[in-house]
Amino acid sequence: MVTSDLLHKKIGVWGYGISGRSLVKFLLARNVELVVFDQRELNQDDQDFLMSNSIVYDYQEPLEFLNACDYVIPSPGIDLRKYAALASRFIAELDLFQHFFTHPIIAITGTLGKTTITTLLVQALRLSGKEVVVGGNIGVGLFDLIGQPCDIAVLEVSSFQLELCTTFAPDVALWTNFYPNHLDRHGSMERYREAKEKIFIHQKNRCLIGGMDWVFTGDYTIPEHGFKENWKLVIALLEQQGLSASEIERIVSVLGNQEGTLEHRLEKVSVVNGVEFINDSKATVPEASLAAVNLYNKKNMILLLGGLSKGVDRKYLVSQLLDVKKIICFGQESDKLLALCDEFGVNSQACATLDKAFFYACEVAQEGDTVLLSPSGSSFDLYKNYLERGEHFKKLVRAKK
Repeated sequence: MVTSDLLHKKIGVWGYGISGRSLVKFLLARNVELVVFDQRELNQDDQDFLMSNSIVYDYQEPLEFLNACDYVIPSPGIDLRKYAALASRFIAELDLFQHFFTHPIIAITGTLGKTTITTLLVQALRLSGKEVVVGGNIGVGLFDLIGQPCDIAVLEVSSFQLELCTTFAPDVALWTNFYPNHLDRHGSMERYREAKEKIFIHQKNRCLIGGMDWVFTGDYTIPEHGFKENWKLVIALLEQQGLSASEIERIVSVLGNQEGTLEHRLEKVSVVNGVEFINDSKATVPEASLAAVNLYNKKNMILLLGGLSKGVDRKYLVSQLLDVKKIICFGQESDKLLALCDEFGVNSQACATLDKAFFYACEVAQEGDTVLLSPSGSSFDLYKNYLERGEHFKKLVRAKK
C-alpha cells in the first residue's frame, strides 16, 4: 500500500456513497488530485459539491477511469474480480484508514451478529468510562472518525471491506461466527473465509476473540433477551480490556435491563388484534432466520421469507421449518422458495411483493400468532437495503393499527 506519495498521484475514489463521501472529504483536506467514479448518476447536490472542489466526476466506463488513475480506493460494495489485472492500483480503505488513525482499534466481523455486538460493545465501553467512536459497515464512514477525540474505535467490518487489505491489523479482532454468505460475490466458501481472515493475519501481537483465542473466565449473569453467544463475546472483550469482574457484571446488568432491541433485528413492532408483528429484516442469511424462528412458538408463526439468496442454498433452512404454521414467500426468488417448501411439505404461499405477503399474512393470522419478517436473503430484489425493507414492513403494520 502507498501512503507517503499520494500527494503526487492521481487518486480515484470508486463509489460515492457513505464510504466514498467520507474518503473524499478526508483526501480533499490533503490537497490530493481526485477523480470520483460511480456507475449511477449522482444527484445534483453531490455533483455541485464535487464541481466546487474541482473534482473530476465520471460515470461512463470503469476501465477508462481505472487506467486514468495511479491508485484507486474502491468502496466495499464494488466487485473487482474482472479487474484483477489492475490489482496493484487498488488500496483498501481499511489499510489507508489505519495509517492515519492514531488510536487503538477493535474490529468486529462475522456472518451473524456484527451490528448487535458492535452496538452492545460500544455501549459497554462507554459505561466503563471510555470515549468511543464507532464506524465502518454500521453506516458511518471510516474517515469521519479521524481527528475525533477518543480512547478507542470500534469498527464493524465486512468481508467486502477486508478482502483487499494488505496491512490492516486491529489491536483486537473479534470474529463472531462463519456461515455461507455472499457466495455470489466471493465465488466460494474458501474465498469468503480468506476475506474474513484478513481481520487478524497481519496482527503482530495477535488478539483474536471468538472462541478461538479468548473466552471469558468469570461467572457472569447472562441477560435473558438476545442471543447468549453475543453477550459472551462482549463479556470476553471487556475482560480482555482489563475490566474487573464486578465492573463487567454491573455493565452487563445495565445493558440487560434496557428495553427494546436493535432496529430491524427481532424488533417488536406492534401487537394488532392479538397478533404480534416482528421486524427481523436484518436477517439476510438462513442461519439468522433460523435463530430468530427458534425463539418463538413455530406452531403459531407466520414467517415471511424472501430476498436474494446470494448464492447460498436455503434448502437446509426450509427443512428446519416443518412445524411453522405458514411460510409466505415473497420477492424475486419466491417461486424457488415455494418449491423448497413444497419439497418438504411445509404449508406455504408465494407472493410477488412484501405488501401482498403482508396482507395475506394478516388474512390467515389468528389471535396469539406471530408474524415474523425474517427473510433469510438480501433485500436487493425489491429494496435499496434491509433498512428500507424493514421500514416498509413497519409502515404496513402501523397502517393496520
